Amino acid sequence: MINGSLQKTDLSAKAVAALKGKAGLRGAQGAAGPQGAAGPQGATGPQGAQGTPGAAGLNGAAVVARLRSSASVDTPENGSQVTVPLTPSTWTQAAGEVDLLPFGQLTYVAPAADSCAATGFASLHVQVDVDGTSFFGTDLGSLLDGATRTVRFGNAGFLFEPAAASAHTATVHVSSVCLSVALYPKFTVSDLRFDVVRAS
Repeated sequence: MINGSLQKTDLSAKAVAALKGKAGLRGAQGAAGPQGAAGPQGATGPQGAQGTPGAAGLNGAAVVARLRSSASVDTPENGSQVTVPLTPSTWTQAAGEVDLLPFGQLTYVAPAADSCAATGFASLHVQVDVDGTSFFGTDLGSLLDGATRTVRFGNAGFLFEPAAASAHTATVHVSSVCLSVALYPKFTVSDLRFDVVRAS
């Protein structure tokens, strides 16, 4: 005892424990601390195994012939056909090759306004023969205004693959007709051209 006050050394451990007060209420949770700095990037993993090679692609299509008209023609006013001269007019289809044709366009001067008894419309018929046999045909409608127009024509007709290389000759014929009366107006056809495309 010092100055009339009990000291811890004056009491036994048991007595000190007995004098200990009750535990207080639990305090509120403190605010979260700031996020720590990012750790260093990990080492790069090993390279994966190479995948299986893909299947080989198909050969691309290619133009094998470009056939072009060498002069302009007028459609006959009796309804008959006129042949459009081509240069070149032939090509060779390779063995095992499928050829698609025709893919083309032409320019025409439409019939004058007083054609077809000055009524209705006119039609230009285009026919493509291969080796003397009709292969493709289309009808192109037109106003009666004497205007110059360029239009496309074509269809995915095909020549099946031959066992050996085969030469072919193309011929183009054009003709006209009025759609409202039995007359045959004049179209002037020029710059006719079409391509032959290899499909395999």
